[in-house]
Amino acid sequence: MTVQFASTESVDAAVSLAKQGIKLPSNPDFAAPTIPSDLSDITDEELMELYSQLVAYLDFVTVQLAVAETDERMGEKRLSRLQASKMGTVTEKTVSAAKAKVASDPDVVLVLEEVDALYAYRKLVEAVHQNLDRNVSLASRELTRRTTTGKRWSS
Repeated sequence: MTVQFASTESVDAAVSLAKQGIKLPSNPDFAAPTIPSDLSDITDEELMELYSQLVAYLDFVTVQLAVAETDERMGEKRLSRLQASKMGTVTEKTVSAAKAKVASDPDVVLVLEEVDALYAYRKLVEAVHQNLDRNVSLASRELTRRTTTGKRWSS
């Protein structure tokens, strides 16, 4: 899987980075790592491998989150512009009635659904990002504990 883009602004930003020689991380070619229930049960080598995999996934998901945030913002701007343009065409007597008319416009409803989908995607990516970040921190703490104490926990 590669980075998913929903807006031209995100694509343009990625192209700009590529022109500067900055590559976006791709999805690692291994299964998403999971933290064992007891980190002290794994060897130092297994812990370092787990840490490396977690960091690789976090790198990828961090870019996914940035793109999702950008895409959501662009969707919100698109919705706002559409609502403003529709507001200029309604002839309702009150602002409330005009807003209600615009809100029920099929074009506005369609874009609002797209914005809702972008929001939902961003929230899920954000949750995955937070989980990975906590897991990276947990593995890092265990690595630090092992290197400073020079030993693993006793069973």
